[in-house]
Amino acid sequence: MRFQRSVCARLVLVVTGAVLAAVATRARGAASFHGVGGLPGAETVSGLWGVSADGRVAVGEALDADGHGRAVYWTDRDGLVVIGGEGGHSVATDASADGSVIVGTDRDRVFRWTGTGGRIDLLPPPWVGQAWGVSGDGSVVTGFYNGAFRWSVASGLQGLGDSAVAFDVSLDGSTVVGALGESLRTRAVRWTERGMERLGDLQGGADYTIAWAVSADGSVVVGTSVIPGVSSSAFIWREGVGISELPGVPDGVPFKPNAISANGSVVVGGSGSLAAVWDEAHGLRLLQDVLTRDYGLDLTGWTLQNALGVSADGSTIVGGGLSPAGRGEGFVAILPEPAAGAAETVLFSMIALRRCRRA
Repeated sequence: MRFQRSVCARLVLVVTGAVLAAVATRARGAASFHGVGGLPGAETVSGLWGVSADGRVAVGEALDADGHGRAVYWTDRDGLVVIGGEGGHSVATDASADGSVIVGTDRDRVFRWTGTGGRIDLLPPPWVGQAWGVSGDGSVVTGFYNGAFRWSVASGLQGLGDSAVAFDVSLDGSTVVGALGESLRTRAVRWTERGMERLGDLQGGADYTIAWAVSADGSVVVGTSVIPGVSSSAFIWREGVGISELPGVPDGVPFKPNAISANGSVVVGGSGSLAAVWDEAHGLRLLQDVLTRDYGLDLTGWTLQNALGVSADGSTIVGGGLSPAGRGEGFVAILPEPAAGAAETVLFSMIALRRCRRA
């Protein structure tokens, strides 16, 4: 237990330091947006699926010269760098807090990649599946094969349920979220050391809910719920409070949450076929409107279709859209005033450290 508390505390301090450094750097700059382009010698087609907590490493996929999708990471210094997939399709879906550990799928094989050790497959053959999330220190990976799984450096592969799927893991590695198939329904759930917990449904829902993303300490979950007469409704679940509709989302407007900031104050995803961002102060807004109207950026020719990743402080958003050339291309948007600033980050750290001491 003492060892677990020590590891937990070190992780909190590392993530906090990275986020505060990123906050300090971006607060001095202006908002920015750019497409990440494509691989050399290939058609410019790419997409970004996730971003590290510090906002410095984005991950996704790009077409190579033979038209195959390759798992890639992106940094401002190096551009797109291939880490997997040769002769088949691969995609990187998530990165650790500092981007040193990346997870994804290569020809249906779940992998974990590091810059020093390269790629390892997490599922024994012939199992195939999908990796969706990785913890802040890179030691916990979640996804699904025949069912939901949690893999850790310490314990190896653990099944979470044959009729379940896992979509995200908290930065501290304590909580996995996803959905459970049960009695012809799909119910949003989270897994902790106490076992599996059903998160409930919105009033008037049809018992068809999915949890898509979880905050850094596992206390805030966002997802979707199907309501009769409405395509879907976004929900937020808070520990000790329960489930409710995500406030500030207009009635009848669908919103699929894909990622959440460390303290749960910023959520990014897709509204219809357009990228959108939600925060408590503004409610739901189209990301393209925020960048052009609020920050005066020129996105002529771009259509931002989906936001798939957000940094811990809420300032860096990544996803995919249509470029001015009419091709699918990944994008990185940086906002100058993080919605979850230094004070909120320190508050998160204090709460997380208390949780470590109780562990």
